[in-house]
Amino acid sequence: MDDADKTKQRAAQTWRSALWTTRMGRLSFQVLSEFYVNAVRLNPADRNEARAEVRDLLAWNPIVTDAALLERGWKLQDRYRLSYWMR
Repeated sequence: MDDADKTKQRAAQTWRSALWTTRMGRLSFQVLSEFYVNAVRLNPADRNEARAEVRDLLAWNPIVTDAALLERGWKLQDRYRLSYWMR
């Protein structure tokens, strides 16, 4: 929803489309919350559009972060020597 960087926006749209088409998209409620907060912060008038985006993404059955998920994440991090924040 951020029009500041058209290249970044097109890349995100392409990525989201591929994930949607292949049904491989997965995200968390934290990601949805952060998206909403940032979208509304950038343009408060887009509140309803941001909410519609979040509602669409609920189809991906967002995961809930809990202790078990953190433990599994840390095991994968250690096993594959991954950065905690995948950049």
